[in-house]
Amino acid sequence: MNGNSRKTAAADMLLVLAFGAIMYLPWLNLPVTDADTAYYTGAARGVVNSGDWMTIRGSGGGLLDKPPLSIWPIALSYRLWGESDWSTRLWQVGLSIGILVLTYLSGRRFFAREQCLLATLILGTSLLFAYCTMVVQQDILNLFTYALFFYAFALFWQTHSAAAYYLAWLALSLSFMNRWHIALVIPAGVVLACVIAVRMLGRDDFRIATLFGSWRSALWRTSFGLAIFAVVGGTWYIYEYLHLGRPFLDLFFGRRNLAFLQAPGGRPLSWLSVTYLPQLLLATVPWVVFLPDAVATGIDGLRSARRARRTREVDGLLFSSLWCLVAFFVPHVSAWRVIRYLLPVLPPLSMLTAVSVTRKLQEGKRFAVSAALGAVITAVFVAIDAYLLFESLDATMRPYRGLVLPFLLMSTVAFAAFTVAALWRRERLAIVSMVILAVASYSTLFASVSYKWDQVSPWRSFGLATRSVLQPDTQLAWYRTSGMLPYGVPGEAERVVYEHYAGRSVPFLGDPSELRDLVAQGPAFIVMRDETLLGLLETCPGIDLKKIQTHSTGWVLVLANSEARSR
Repeated sequence: MNGNSRKTAAADMLLVLAFGAIMYLPWLNLPVTDADTAYYTGAARGVVNSGDWMTIRGSGGGLLDKPPLSIWPIALSYRLWGESDWSTRLWQVGLSIGILVLTYLSGRRFFAREQCLLATLILGTSLLFAYCTMVVQQDILNLFTYALFFYAFALFWQTHSAAAYYLAWLALSLSFMNRWHIALVIPAGVVLACVIAVRMLGRDDFRIATLFGSWRSALWRTSFGLAIFAVVGGTWYIYEYLHLGRPFLDLFFGRRNLAFLQAPGGRPLSWLSVTYLPQLLLATVPWVVFLPDAVATGIDGLRSARRARRTREVDGLLFSSLWCLVAFFVPHVSAWRVIRYLLPVLPPLSMLTAVSVTRKLQEGKRFAVSAALGAVITAVFVAIDAYLLFESLDATMRPYRGLVLPFLLMSTVAFAAFTVAALWRRERLAIVSMVILAVASYSTLFASVSYKWDQVSPWRSFGLATRSVLQPDTQLAWYRTSGMLPYGVPGEAERVVYEHYAGRSVPFLGDPSELRDLVAQGPAFIVMRDETLLGLLETCPGIDLKKIQTHSTGWVLVLANSEARSR
């Protein structure tokens, strides 16, 4: 690489980093809105409080059925900067920016810089990627390890570098430490697909002599790679087995953790439950308008690999297409259709989309299909906007109107502007407007969540109010309601978010006798429905129940104490 190339690469890196920083860093302090995030933060808090960084436990004290790699960064952040929304999210936003960088670097092994820069813009403004960046779970860390592995794989494919080979093994070991053996399926599947495809084309790219020079060199390098995997990826598992024994094996390798492979039980055999296509359409907003072009480019790449002479671009299209296919179909073995499982599809799909867009721009072709899809999607968004603006929503949904409507209106403008520019034969303007308005729409959404979430949900304000006056002898509890709420347990999803902000485990209470037993031990803050409080005031004489905070959703935070102690 000459001096000009290095300067160009450095400038591109700064552009990618600047884009990621502008897109995500201003919103680090968003409230925790997701029960899974609160679940992870509770485990991280336990790590910091106990000092045990090896045996990870949930907020209730039970063993966590997940490897620790997604917990450790949160715990380290808490240890360095204390508990806050921004310290919860900082490491994950950093990983997301790292994924953008790795996507660019992987693409540059095959494609032109303009295509790779556009791919990072497409990936960073895709709905699923933006959502997962802001919701702290295992998924972004998992995608980072995949992006690192596939960058190392592409580098090794082209240069046969020992360092790239060992980097691939390191990335696999990190994947294993994040989601154990489940995380190895997609990397192994893509590598196998590439080897089979190249061999079918009659090429010798993946022969031992080509990659390693000799069988002896291959044996030594693979042995060292396995050693890296064993040390980095396996040490914690061995330690926990020696420390916990059979319960650890039952937790991580028993039937419960293999349930995701079970056939969907009791679910109707419909198009929505059989395929991930509807989720893919939603995941790629706003770039869903180019999905047909991206698919056509992938198919063309597979055909080109068979009939055209080998070039870096042909290899890149083959690699991206196979990565996309494997990552899309692997989640179909799951018992559930969870949109987050499609996250590994987005980097290669973004690259295919970028290649298709830049080709059309270079060849002066119209965005005819994309413009038609943009018009259809604009009409759908206009209908949704009108419904939210003019329809009378029930009490549970009304608070969400102010939360999502600004984002939907801005997205409508984005699709409409793209459609008009594309029909007007201003294709470059259409792309620029899509990027700018997509960033604006996400900024609108994040701002709405930041400023309006407490109107939708009481759990942050309840939790912070509790923590501000919490004494060592004060207890916390959640009084069960009669209605079944999300996740099959009354109040479970809400309770863990309240627990996150209160900073302490919050057990359930089931009936008035349990409330009397709790209050007999000392004062307690209790979350319950307002109508439940009215009933308890009549059925629990001798207990002083005082409202501390009331929310418009019908939930109240109550200070419970015995009347004798209150006097």
